[in-house]
Amino acid sequence: MESTSYNDLKPRRELEFTPLGEGYIAFQQRVNGMNTCYHRWVQTHGLNILVHPAVYPPSEDTFLLLEAVEQELNKGDYNSGLEVGSGSGLIAVYMAKRLDRVVAVDKNPYAVKCTLLNAYINGVRRRLKVLESDLFEKIGSEKFDLIVFNPPYLPPEEGVMDEVQGGIPLIERFLKEAGFHLTRKGRILFVSSSLTPVEDVFSLLEQNNYRYEIVSKREFFMEEIFVIKAF
Repeated sequence: MESTSYNDLKPRRELEFTPLGEGYIAFQQRVNGMNTCYHRWVQTHGLNILVHPAVYPPSEDTFLLLEAVEQELNKGDYNSGLEVGSGSGLIAVYMAKRLDRVVAVDKNPYAVKCTLLNAYINGVRRRLKVLESDLFEKIGSEKFDLIVFNPPYLPPEEGVMDEVQGGIPLIERFLKEAGFHLTRKGRILFVSSSLTPVEDVFSLLEQNNYRYEIVSKREFFMEEIFVIKAF
């Protein structure tokens, strides 16, 4: 199936927002193909992020990864970044505020449109390229200084939404391909959870010849979430 490119889409008119209560708004159709509907509104790190109902919203794991990205950019010499599985586009938009070249990919077309819309809202559209892609499928031979991934870490299960399913098979695919898209100084930051045995993740990293370290972790209600840096 031929992929759809959304990078020529532009807001049709000035954005008009209607408050619906704390954290939620409605807005009129502004990007081709996206219907008027209710959206969650997230404000963090000086960004304003809209979240479509069909897109995984910024959550505890997202914010933990965002903090790790911020810390890494503060201490490293980075010029380019890639977010795999961009969702709402929060992290990709943040990276585009700080880097010269950023690409975001997601296989969910609503996530692609949502990321583009948030790039417009936050003034980084010219520095952020957004593609509908399953992992690195549409990346070609491009290489990046920083690759970021918040993978859905639940094992595949019937009746569970696709946005939270993936587990070890998806992480394995990602790690096998990611190394081909790193520059010589490149780094990977990705999320893992105690719901996916971290020993299995470490084994995959070693099998694919990565060095790695846990750069942050936090306990939540039913799990512990880790951010792992690989290089």
